[in-house]
Amino acid sequence: MFWRKIVSVLVLAGAVLLQMYSESYLGGFLLTLAVCLPVLAAALSLPAMLGLRVRLAPQPGRVQRGSEARWLVDVGNRRHLPLARIELRLQLRNRMTGECRAERLHLSGASRLRRLALPADTAHCGMLECRVVRVKVWDCLGLLSLRRRPPAAVLLPVLPVPAELLPLPEEAGAQRQAAALRVRSGGGLGEDYDLRPYRPGDPIKLIHWKLSSKRDEIIVREVLEAQETVPVLTFDHFGPPETLDAVLDQLCALCGAFLEDHRPHAVRWLHPVTGELREYHISGQRELARCLQAALCDPAPPEGRSIRGDVQPPEDGERPSTPVVGLQATPAPAGRGVLQIHIGPVQEEAP
Repeated sequence: MFWRKIVSVLVLAGAVLLQMYSESYLGGFLLTLAVCLPVLAAALSLPAMLGLRVRLAPQPGRVQRGSEARWLVDVGNRRHLPLARIELRLQLRNRMTGECRAERLHLSGASRLRRLALPADTAHCGMLECRVVRVKVWDCLGLLSLRRRPPAAVLLPVLPVPAELLPLPEEAGAQRQAAALRVRSGGGLGEDYDLRPYRPGDPIKLIHWKLSSKRDEIIVREVLEAQETVPVLTFDHFGPPETLDAVLDQLCALCGAFLEDHRPHAVRWLHPVTGELREYHISGQRELARCLQAALCDPAPPEGRSIRGDVQPPEDGERPSTPVVGLQATPAPAGRGVLQIHIGPVQEEAP
């Protein structure tokens, strides 16, 4: 619109010169027209410019990786008056991978509603964010411009695609069979029990009277019950996007298998920059959705802090097109009832 302002200044200057050096009424008419026309155009366009509304929405609300999705941009004004020109600057970003690109849209003649559709990049998992950085609108002559308040940013989660479930490590099956024992709250009857000295506050019904009569102290019998091992799935939240896609696919498959088996479990990872522990206990689809949303929002740089205590730098050389992901079990000390299963890339041996 800069060239229109130059033309307007030249017309005004020509009208002034014509009025100064000409005695004809044409000079006064052109000068009056050059001064009043921009003011009249601004006055007529101002209600529509102030009533401009921009709305953003993803379609659909969530999508799996590789599926089609788009951003819907609705532009209109409440007074249903035409607008000469509208400029929108958008920023599209994947919060997890950090990929970012800018888009610029130009509209003209928007009165009631104009809907534009932009394709969303769903090649990798992550939380896609669409944000309008600037909204600028001009009057009908293109001389006066106003900036309007941009709408709030909208999010589109790109979810992983559950992969084929890998067989669990042998340690997982062995530790589940050898379940840990814990003290049963409230006591009761049971085949397994533990003996210990009496402590003030213990119920009288827990006293082992026969054994206490043989000793010089009061012995209490605590009934034990089997405690099922709780799987804890861990992964590193950094690395190439292809590797993270494969890790999240396997994580989704494992969580789905545990939920079908009605087996509560937990998911842990470290923030790759701050090292803050993320832990989510999952017993249903709602908790799983909350966990995936948090994982998709955290950044995933090429290198970061590993939950296994080391920092893994990115590998040099050409990366494989299809990363290989494996499972590694780390049993917890006896009595804790926790089995840690780490999901991560597997180093392929050179032939």
